[in-house]
Amino acid sequence: MLYRLTRPFATIAFYVCFRKIHFSHQERIPWDKPIIFAANHPSAFLEPCLLACWLPKPLYFLARGNLFDHPIFAAMLRSWHLVPVYRAEESGLQAVRQNFQSFAYCYKTLQAGRPIMILAEGSTVQEKRLRPLKKGTARVAFGAVDFDPQLDLHVVPVGVNYTDSMRWRTEAMVDFGPPIRVKDYWAQYRDNPMRAMRAFTQELQRRLESRVIIIRDPKDDEWVEVLLSMDRHNRPLSIWPLSDCSDEPLQREKAITERVYALNETQRAELEAKVSAWHRLLETHRTTDLAVAQPGWDSPSVRMALAISWLPALLGWGFHYLPVRLGRYIADTQVVRLEFKLSVALGVALGATLLWYLLWAVGLAVFIGVEAVAWLFVLGPLLGILAIWRLDLASCYAQARSFNRLSNEIQQLLRRHRKALLDFFYRTTPAQSMHT
Repeated sequence: MLYRLTRPFATIAFYVCFRKIHFSHQERIPWDKPIIFAANHPSAFLEPCLLACWLPKPLYFLARGNLFDHPIFAAMLRSWHLVPVYRAEESGLQAVRQNFQSFAYCYKTLQAGRPIMILAEGSTVQEKRLRPLKKGTARVAFGAVDFDPQLDLHVVPVGVNYTDSMRWRTEAMVDFGPPIRVKDYWAQYRDNPMRAMRAFTQELQRRLESRVIIIRDPKDDEWVEVLLSMDRHNRPLSIWPLSDCSDEPLQREKAITERVYALNETQRAELEAKVSAWHRLLETHRTTDLAVAQPGWDSPSVRMALAISWLPALLGWGFHYLPVRLGRYIADTQVVRLEFKLSVALGVALGATLLWYLLWAVGLAVFIGVEAVAWLFVLGPLLGILAIWRLDLASCYAQARSFNRLSNEIQQLLRRHRKALLDFFYRTTPAQSMHT
């Protein structure tokens, strides 16, 4: 019940959290078959929530068993379609025996045609890499077919990518790969189960790697991210539509990381030095790469839009400030791991916002009337969305303004440096073909 009640509000929350959400290649999902979605896991719980909000069928999710320790919390999690999976290191060997019940529930869920999502890496780490997959996906998949030999189960690889999973108002890119038919490995499984599961997991790893942006070496994270952001700044910063089916942003970012690792070590070191020099130059002149790439955000039309939207955006910002600020405060003060900060901030802000609207609705109904409650649920979200849009617009305007205030000589210097850096990058690296 909670799944259906919270889904529309969670969808709105994601539109607040992300500036743009790309869901590509959904046509690859065989909805007429039993399905396991196998995804990577770069954040705490954004990935399952994204799929739950955008896919047409309700999903069921495997989650850490120790989250179910409290009875009331466990009941809520089950109402959100979460299924506990216990690990000895988290819950003890005794609790691991409960996995037989959890797996049996998964098999029956798949048998009934309800899709399941598994986070195939088994744990979450905030990085642009795909870690070695656990065998849990293979165990559930082969176990389900063993439970029901007539089950034509398909495992769909899902690559979930964020331009920055630590910040609000960035982009999410979700890409669905060609499904793997479990029965294609069934003869091998009957002959040697471990070998079949290993082969299946290797194939899933390969298909997921082609859906995920990969910076191979953690030492390269910072400067390669600068290159990725420079490419983003070469694209128009469109606000509408809020979500689409394009895989172009993902393919562009994958192409950049593949180009980086097509370089030899000497070339890569030279490119890193140039990127670092560019970053220092921007800091010296107190401007940004976006401003250099798109100075047109400082224009009369943008200034007029900011002036016209000032008062309604202020009302929307003021009305939603407390619940959103509470989410950020909890994440900043109570959450240690980076992977959990944005997820917790979004979850707390969503829950607090729903409670905030409920309190206002009761107050308006008592003191003014039911008609005022209707206006609350119409104007409140519209003003909130307007406030977010204006904050985005004001940020672009302020950055462009900082660049346009520089002297013509410095502007030309920055443009030349940026062009020279990108020319060097694309001249020294061969284009890489995209995986399918």
